[in-house]
Amino acid sequence: MSIDLAKILESIRIPPVVAGSVAVFTALVLFLPRWILDLISVGPFRDKYAMWVGAAFLFSAAVLISHCFKPTTSWLKSKARYLKVLRAGRKYLRSLTREEKEILRGYLKNGTRTRNLSVEDGVVRGLEGSHILYNPTGLLHVGGDITTDYNLQSWAWEYLHKHPELTE
Repeated sequence: MSIDLAKILESIRIPPVVAGSVAVFTALVLFLPRWILDLISVGPFRDKYAMWVGAAFLFSAAVLISHCFKPTTSWLKSKARYLKVLRAGRKYLRSLTREEKEILRGYLKNGTRTRNLSVEDGVVRGLEGSHILYNPTGLLHVGGDITTDYNLQSWAWEYLHKHPELTE
């Protein structure tokens, strides 16, 4: 049975301000010279409870460090997800059908990142599902056909400009 320290610390939910305060206080008690501790009558306390003060210091420091790494791990996870979509999208662009090439060629030919396309077109929906296109507004234009604006993802725009042969 393994112990996951991150899950334990997360379940306790100690705010960073509290963990920081405890870490600073216990660090001072542990590491200040004895003569300073004697001036404020804390020397005997450290002698008697040094082990517990040390444990509190280590625990609060661990909580504080875990709070510091939380934004970093969130950023790394989102970056990994983006790279996964990017790799899959580039692979998809290298094996486009004739209909998909026609749709994407329209973006390049007109020099635009936005086109009004049919919501009912399965090819368009497939490109959207593959994260090549996206609907920036969610608004529908109702006329003869139900259409909406579809944007070409920035990475796809750049990739197709570097490799225009993919839409030929």
